[in-house]
Amino acid sequence: MAGLHAPWTSLASWASNPAARSPAASRGYSLGSMPGTIESHQAMPLLARAAAGETLEADQARTAARFALRELAQRHPGRSVEVRVPFAGAVQILPGPSHRRGTPPNVVEMAIGVFVDLCVGRSTWDEAVAAAEVSASGVRASLSGLVPLYGDAILARWR
Repeated sequence: MAGLHAPWTSLASWASNPAARSPAASRGYSLGSMPGTIESHQAMPLLARAAAGETLEADQARTAARFALRELAQRHPGRSVEVRVPFAGAVQILPGPSHRRGTPPNVVEMAIGVFVDLCVGRSTWDEAVAAAEVSASGVRASLSGLVPLYGDAILARWR
């Protein structure tokens, strides 16, 4: 019977430890070191180049956008608004009413280049909305006041 008890003991410790339940932990590495995680030394030079007006190649823009999406989610945690950047990713941000299944009530969607420009301050939220470069549905679907994510002083360090 001792052999039957051991798995339940490990299951109990697994259930009581949220960090141990992540797919990354089951493979033996932390979330910060997951394969495919974009680090600041990879993305910030790209964002600095975009802020300077350089046109990034598609894979570079995608890398910069994925990093910025993660940063946006870390700075503004929550599940009230979903920000979608096709071919780069999607995150849920801002506290408030959350959804569990299906399409969320507050969705912001835009192209990669538009998102990168917003994050580095090359355009404002109001300019992007006026130019119909973003699709925003829902009462809370706005990034006004959340972007730019990176100021000139931070970006200058990466040029």
